[in-house]
Amino acid sequence: MQYRMTRSAALLCSLTICSLAAAPAMSEDDGEQTRVTSISDMILYGVDSRSHELIRYDFGTDRLASVGQVQLDDGTVVHGIESLAYIPGRPYLFAVWNYDDTSGKSKLITINLFTAQAAAYQFDTGSANIQGMVAVNLEGQDANRGHGNDCDGFDEDNRGNSNGVNENGMGHGAHSGCWRLFAVQDSGRGGRNQYSLISINPDTGRASSVMSVSRAYTGLAAGDDLSLFATEGNTLWALDVSNESEASVGSHILDDITALTLAGGADDAYVDIPGFDDDLSIDGALFGFTGSDNTLTLFDKTTGEAVPYESSLSDSTLDGIVVLTRHDDPKDGLARVAYD
Repeated sequence: MQYRMTRSAALLCSLTICSLAAAPAMSEDDGEQTRVTSISDMILYGVDSRSHELIRYDFGTDRLASVGQVQLDDGTVVHGIESLAYIPGRPYLFAVWNYDDTSGKSKLITINLFTAQAAAYQFDTGSANIQGMVAVNLEGQDANRGHGNDCDGFDEDNRGNSNGVNENGMGHGAHSGCWRLFAVQDSGRGGRNQYSLISINPDTGRASSVMSVSRAYTGLAAGDDLSLFATEGNTLWALDVSNESEASVGSHILDDITALTLAGGADDAYVDIPGFDDDLSIDGALFGFTGSDNTLTLFDKTTGEAVPYESSLSDSTLDGIVVLTRHDDPKDGLARVAYD
């Protein structure tokens, strides 16, 4: 039997104090439990490439608001952000700042979810354009040892950044697991492209190569285990990091997906989206964003087809998006208590 919150009930809850206790519900299907989350109980964050503002969109109310322009302490406006990632338990997002168009240098930065203030890591993450980032929990995974992903000996009590982020009042927050940020880097020179999937340590900003890839994927989203969804052109791709392989899932009518994110997570999670086929949101809802007409889209993870999701985001040009539940969003619900 499925237990789901109706859209009207979810909207009422999102506008009242009950959001403080809202957490993904559970349902039972053939004796197995499945996490069920209403789309009305989710929040999208993105960075507008024109205004350089951090945008917060509420699925429950169809309203968006600017958190603020993404700036460093000295007032420098952060430009060239092409992807975002979120690690649970931290009051900020991760992004790569492609800060030097001439040399292609980039730095990992954090963006405070309350203020949009950015803090840059001390060392360059790479010397090439980086895009399509996603956070992946490698705890319990055996793949890619020796590629900067080895979790052995990782100090559970010393996960703060050595780059001054804590000194900027952002803190590293409580979280579990061994997290890495996977992203796509183009390290080609002289007009010759050379793409690779890299792993960035979120506590140091250091990057290491994981595998070569054949395309400049503009969006990445984490699936089960070490599988990733990726977009390039008008095609949805599946990357198997364990086997270092790429496979086409299928094509869609859109050719400029600039961001990708899996709402609700994988591992048998279900997102209740009224008006859409249930099959689209089993094991999480895969959302993308198009750059030409500023449209939020919902992907079929088995065919690669994409359908528009009507929202008030049509005036935004987002190059990176992440989706959190209210329960996990530091600006809303229980998660905020730890930071107030």
